[in-house]
Amino acid sequence: MYSPIDYAPASTETLNCLNPELVPLFRQYLASQAAHTHTTTLLLIEPSLGQLLELSHAWLNTPGHSTLQLVIVRSQAFNPQQLHSLSLAPNTAAQLRMPTLYALPGCQRHRTHSRVLWDNWHGNINAVLAELHPLQYVALAIIYNQQHYATTVRQWHYGTPFSAPALCNKPATPSSIAIIGAGIAGLSVADACHQRHITTHMYEQHHPLAGASGNPSALLVPRPVKIPLYANTLHHLGARYSIAWLGLRHSAAIGHTPAIWLLSGVQQGDAAKTAGYPPGYYCTIAPSEIARIGGYATQCNGLLLSAAATVNPQVLANAICTHPLNHMHHTRVSCISNHNGVGLYAQNGLQQTNLLQQHSHAVVCSNINTPELCIGLSEFKFVRGQVSLAQASSITPPTVPYVYGGYICNSGNSTLLGASFVRDDRQTDVRSSEHQHNLGLWNACLSAPVQVNNAQWAGRASLRSQVRDYYPVLGRAPTLANVSVLSALGAKGFAYAPICAEHLIGAMLGEVSPLTRTLAQACDSTRILNPW
Repeated sequence: MYSPIDYAPASTETLNCLNPELVPLFRQYLASQAAHTHTTTLLLIEPSLGQLLELSHAWLNTPGHSTLQLVIVRSQAFNPQQLHSLSLAPNTAAQLRMPTLYALPGCQRHRTHSRVLWDNWHGNINAVLAELHPLQYVALAIIYNQQHYATTVRQWHYGTPFSAPALCNKPATPSSIAIIGAGIAGLSVADACHQRHITTHMYEQHHPLAGASGNPSALLVPRPVKIPLYANTLHHLGARYSIAWLGLRHSAAIGHTPAIWLLSGVQQGDAAKTAGYPPGYYCTIAPSEIARIGGYATQCNGLLLSAAATVNPQVLANAICTHPLNHMHHTRVSCISNHNGVGLYAQNGLQQTNLLQQHSHAVVCSNINTPELCIGLSEFKFVRGQVSLAQASSITPPTVPYVYGGYICNSGNSTLLGASFVRDDRQTDVRSSEHQHNLGLWNACLSAPVQVNNAQWAGRASLRSQVRDYYPVLGRAPTLANVSVLSALGAKGFAYAPICAEHLIGAMLGEVSPLTRTLAQACDSTRILNPW
C-alpha cells in the first residue's frame, strides 16, 4: 500500500522546513491548480482553534468545487464554547460543523454537503499516531508542531511542500457503484456512497433485510474494553461509530437509551475494564439499582452504559433504499466478470447466464453468496441464530435493554430476546427449543424467573456468515478488478458495517480511513485467500 507519510520525532531541521505559519502556506497552496481539481487532505497535529477557523474560511472563500479533508489529531477535545465559535457566517459557501468529539483514541467523521470534512482523533498522541492508517494520495500535509512531531514525506521536498507527485495517483470518483446484497452491509455501503453523491445500484434477490439483518430490532451497546485497547477493538469502536452515524444521518431509525451490562458469566470481570473512562460513561450498579432502572431484579451486579441505542432496521432500510441516488434491482446475481468493466450476470438455465448490467465498480455485501461471487475467498462458516418475541402481556419489556449471555429489549409491542447460536446448521425454521434457550439465558440472571407458554412465542431465524477470527472480510475481491467485498459480519453487523463501509468507500477515493492501521489489516480480505 502506498503511503506518502512516515512519522518521525521532529528535529530542528524538519521543524524549520515545516513552517508553523500554516495560513500563509495554505493560501499559497490555494493559488495552485491542484487546489481546484483534487481533494486536499490537511493533517494537523494539535492545531489551535484560530488556525482551524482561518484555514476553513480560506478554503470556503476560494472558488472551486474540490473538497478539503481535515485530519485533526488532538490530545484534548475542544470544549463546547470553542465548538460554538466554529460556526461560519451565513453568507459563506457552506456551514462548517463539528461532530461529537470523543476524549478517547478513535475517529469520528461528519460529512455535510459542505466542501469541508472533519476527521477527529483524540487521546494519547503517541498511540494515535502509531495507529493512524496510512494517508493515501495526500495532496497536502502540513503539521502544526506543538507536540514536537514532524513528517518525513517520500518524494516531496521540504522547500516546495505543495508539489506533490501523489496527486497523479488520486483515484477518480466512480459515477455509480453496484452493491450486491441489501442487508446492513449493503445499506451501509450505499449510504457511504450517497454521502459522496455517488449513484448506487443495489441488487437483492428477495427484499432488503431478508437475511440476518432483518430482525425487528437491533441493539448497539459498546462493550467494555480497556482504554489502551479501545482504538483497536472493532466492536466498541464500531458501535460508537454506528450510534453517531445513525444519530446524524438517520435519526428516525435510532432510539438512544442507556443499557445494563450484567456482570455474570464471561462478563463477570468486565467492571475492571472501565477504569479511566470519562465520568458517567460506565457506572457499576447493584441488583437493587438494576431493578429500579431496568424493571427486573437480577442476581448479580451490572454496569450502566450511558450511551447505547436500539435500531429499527426497517426504517433505516426504507430511508436508504428510497434515496434518490439509489436504484433497486430485485434479482439474484450469480457471477461477476471483468469483461468490459464489471459485469453482473444472472443464471438463466443450467449453463447460461444473462448480463444484467455493466458497472465501473461493485461491492459484494452478500451474507451467504460472497464465496461464490468472489472466487478465492475461503473459511466462510455459517451460524444459525434465532430471536424470540413475546407479547408484552407475557413478558413485560424492560425499561432499558439488558445484555448478558444474550440480550433483552423492548421491540414495539413485544419483548425481544436473543439470540441462539448454532454452528453448522443452515436451516431457518423457527424452533420452540431455541425459544426456551433464549428464555433460559434470561432466567439464569433473574432473582425471580419468568415463564412463557410455547404458544405465546413468535420468532425469526436466519443465517450469519463469519470467518475463523471473527473479523469481517473487508477489501478487494481477490480475482476481480474494481470489485470489493464487505461480508462475514457475524452477529455484529450493525456495529461493524457502518465504520467498515466508510473505510471501504473512502479507500476507493483516497480518503483517510476511520479504522486504525491495525484494524484495517485485521479485517483485510487478503488474510483468507485460498492457498492455491
